[in-house]
Amino acid sequence: MKTRVLYLDHTSKLGGAEFALLRFLKAIDLTAVEPVVLFADEGPAPDLFREAGFETHVLPLAGKVREVRKDTLAGLAFLHPGRATALAAYAVRIARFAKQHRVDIIHTNSMKAHFYGGAAGRLAGLPVVWHVRDFINTSYLPGAAVHVVRLLARMVPSYVITVSQSVMDQLHLGDRPNPRKRGVVLDGLTVEELEEADALRNAGNAGPAKPVDGWSLPVRIGIVGRIASWKGQHILLDAAAKLLKAGHSARFLIIGAPLFGEFAYEEELRRQADALGIAPQVEFLGFRKDVPEILSGLDILVHASTSADPCPNTILEGMAHGLPVIGSNGGGVPELIVDGETGMLAPMGDADGLARVLEELLRNPEKARALGRAGHARVRSHFTVARVARQVEEVYRQVLIGRKPRSPAPATGLEAAL
Repeated sequence: MKTRVLYLDHTSKLGGAEFALLRFLKAIDLTAVEPVVLFADEGPAPDLFREAGFETHVLPLAGKVREVRKDTLAGLAFLHPGRATALAAYAVRIARFAKQHRVDIIHTNSMKAHFYGGAAGRLAGLPVVWHVRDFINTSYLPGAAVHVVRLLARMVPSYVITVSQSVMDQLHLGDRPNPRKRGVVLDGLTVEELEEADALRNAGNAGPAKPVDGWSLPVRIGIVGRIASWKGQHILLDAAAKLLKAGHSARFLIIGAPLFGEFAYEEELRRQADALGIAPQVEFLGFRKDVPEILSGLDILVHASTSADPCPNTILEGMAHGLPVIGSNGGGVPELIVDGETGMLAPMGDADGLARVLEELLRNPEKARALGRAGHARVRSHFTVARVARQVEEVYRQVLIGRKPRSPAPATGLEAAL
């Protein structure tokens, strides 16, 4: 009998967590696992999962809970009676849904889903797997919320998966009774993504020519990701101004768009480029569906987050395309990049430091290409989504050990109670 797993995600927007979940489901063993995906709102994310052929549902969550932002949670504001009541009612509905759909495991994929999914699992008597993709510290959440999430992480889930060791460390789980109940599973790319990257890389005409003995000018330097201040696009612009002032020939591509209301920051970036006098050398490409093609036309990829990034998939994508990748030295980034071997690390939030690392590569194109080749090999040996799927399937086996097999007959008792 297949294990039916209910995947919960609160947002209908497409962010890194949603793309990572979709990648994972494409690699799951469908002879053993039967996915059921549940979102809290209609939008691009559920549409994409349906297009991919996965059973996908929407159970609307009250907007006052679904749209609450992490920066509004100071002083335990997330326990406001109205929000708490709405969250509890939603957990009851999720528990009912899980029983009606004969679910064996609840797997939560986003911060809010950890809360209502954990409660629903308790109500329905089901094991819950938290897939934690965010840092649980005061750089991401207010202090009171950090303490609550860490406490719940020790008490609620049957198993905690984190996307990097750095994320695991921030949960402060301590000595849980069973060390098997937590594990690090770094994200990975699909076979299709790797094959597409190779096809574009080998085509030779997808991007600018790259002479053996130097750069094709101007050097195309890009940053990919949603427009948000912590993603550090402003750091890249400051570094760009320094490189251009030093006489380097380069263009800077900013690929991405605001996702969670950061439109004012995007306007700040445009004003910054104007004020620095580099606007002619900067391209704002916005949200693009053809990111692989854009990556194939870059010479260097920059990741410039100003706070710890749990496991930035854009780094893996750049490595897959054979690009020399520069990443902010913090969070999960050092778990992806071997500094000086498969990429370069730059000081976090330091435009001068980023400019120095970029200049080193601009002055040494052969080193840049060697880094790209090594990164290309590393992503294929260490960061495939097939590895992710096998590791998570083992988690499912562990949380089901000792549990009575699901009856093939429809359950009615708890459903009626709920």
